[in-house]
Amino acid sequence: MLAIRGLSVSYGKVQAVRGLDLTVAAGETVAILGANGAGKSSIVRAITGLARVAAGEIVFDGKPVTGLPSDRRAAAGMALVPEGRRVFADMTVAENLQMGGYLLGREAAVRMEAMFDLFPRLRERRLQLAATLSGGEQQMLAIARALVRRPALLILDEPSLGLSPIMVQTIYRAIRDLRDGGMTILLAEQSAAVALSLANRAYLLETGSVVAEGPAKTLRDDPRVRDAYLGG
Repeated sequence: MLAIRGLSVSYGKVQAVRGLDLTVAAGETVAILGANGAGKSSIVRAITGLARVAAGEIVFDGKPVTGLPSDRRAAAGMALVPEGRRVFADMTVAENLQMGGYLLGREAAVRMEAMFDLFPRLRERRLQLAATLSGGEQQMLAIARALVRRPALLILDEPSLGLSPIMVQTIYRAIRDLRDGGMTILLAEQSAAVALSLANRAYLLETGSVVAEGPAKTLRDDPRVRDAYLGG
């Protein structure tokens, strides 16, 4: 579904990502792990066309997309749940979902109901302004908005950031249901414990480079991951 070869991303003289290779197979959940500043969000932004690629190639569903703008990549089947949620604060929950499905026509209403089934709390708050939701409810809304149009690849950037432990469990339960339903997921996450409990495979980043990769179970047992991210 996604193949990245030799990806480099720079901001002025600062090189955020260096020569990254990464793949995500259809139906697979892959985690990108690392501390704050390791380069996770830069990779996500490069994949979705929000950051300029200094070097390398991005292939999505068999087609090169490296030079395409972000709207073309979204139309091709990518959907991003950005760090910080970025919901439309002055719109209601229902209006946010309508924005996610604005190209679907009559199918949009059906897809909105599917999102309310995935996150019943959103159905209760469908007429409430997004700005008045809790952080966890806004994360639910951001995920639902991305899912309305049935993307081929769901990309989540730090979905647990700033959430209570109970809300993290709720969000990850929904992500697990999506995984079990066959959704292809790329997950950038600082919380290694929850990400490794969900992912099939994972990549560990340090200062923009991959220092370990493999099946999630293997990385859970890796001393570098265990000591630095799982509490020894």
